[in-house]
Amino acid sequence: MKFFALTFASALAQDIPSLPPLPTDAPPSTSMTTTRGDKVTNEERCGSLSYHMAYPQPTGKELCPSYSCHSCCDDAKVSSEFNKFKTADGQLTKYSIFDFSGCDAAGNKVQNGGMSSTCTAYVQSNFCTSQCSPNIYAFNTKMPNRPQIPACQNFCQSFLQACQNDYICFNPDGLTEYLQDMYNNGQVTEGKDYLMTRCTGNYDCKKISESIIANEPDLGALPDGPLKKKLQEKVDAAEKVPNSARFCEKFTLGLFRESPDDNLCVDPRQETSITSYIKDYKEVAYNKAHPDAPVNFPVSDPCPTGLSTGAIIGIVIGCLVGVGLIAGLVYYFVAKGGDDKDGDYTAGQSGGSIVSGTQIPKTEETIQMGEDGDRV
Repeated sequence: MKFFALTFASALAQDIPSLPPLPTDAPPSTSMTTTRGDKVTNEERCGSLSYHMAYPQPTGKELCPSYSCHSCCDDAKVSSEFNKFKTADGQLTKYSIFDFSGCDAAGNKVQNGGMSSTCTAYVQSNFCTSQCSPNIYAFNTKMPNRPQIPACQNFCQSFLQACQNDYICFNPDGLTEYLQDMYNNGQVTEGKDYLMTRCTGNYDCKKISESIIANEPDLGALPDGPLKKKLQEKVDAAEKVPNSARFCEKFTLGLFRESPDDNLCVDPRQETSITSYIKDYKEVAYNKAHPDAPVNFPVSDPCPTGLSTGAIIGIVIGCLVGVGLIAGLVYYFVAKGGDDKDGDYTAGQSGGSIVSGTQIPKTEETIQMGEDGDRV
């Protein structure tokens, strides 16, 4: 009996589960919170031409005041470069491969012609954006210092409207060379001395709205033969686009390409349109394609111009129609009690352009601000 009791007690003891060990301090966690790295370094945000700086930094306000807080250009150097193509009266004589010096505003052949003030305002603004913006790196192509921007149709239409009545030199004897580069080589070479655009020899003054850069090429001036036939086939096979789209791309040699989607485009007259496109579309698209290595696309906001909407409108109208209308406009604004409630227009890059608001859709995502005005 005693043996049975001991045996039963021993078996019962074996069925009792062992107690868990006393709690000890948990081991330190090995997981770490990572911060997204930048897609590019500050040094990679700027170009490599003689007037470019090593990274975005403050500069002067002579040529591109909107970028004076964060610019890729040395203001003195870039102003000197841009002003090389101006007359003593401040008129631009050349843009890209196109020459304005041989024609006046009425289309007469002269030796001291130049671009209109309305077209110049766009050209200067575009130059500042493409060369000095600290955000243009996001649109870089394989060609050094040659970005390509998907421009909104409204911008391209306004750009064409500003330049359509200007006259450029057009030499029909050089049409073949230009078209061969465009259709056979795939691009027109910037800096090349095309006979078609020279203001010498057998040239005419051609209004931009009627020229090859705003219309489908007319090959009637070419001699009949295999080359003309081949070029005509290329022209016929090319995508048909609005005149504004053709002008935007051909006049700037590919800097702008009119976007078919008004919700996925940039208005180059507004830097906020560029930064919104980068953060809301390019960064999001890149990170979706690279989920294991997301990055931050650094952007810098433009400097405040310090000009009200009424002041911008007054400057532009004054350039176009004279001092008399400025006085009337000032009187109107005073009578209305100021222009603070007028929100239809916003200031553009050049400080003298009337521009529309950005067409980039906004998201509810909070965008944090970093040091020196950069958003991260």
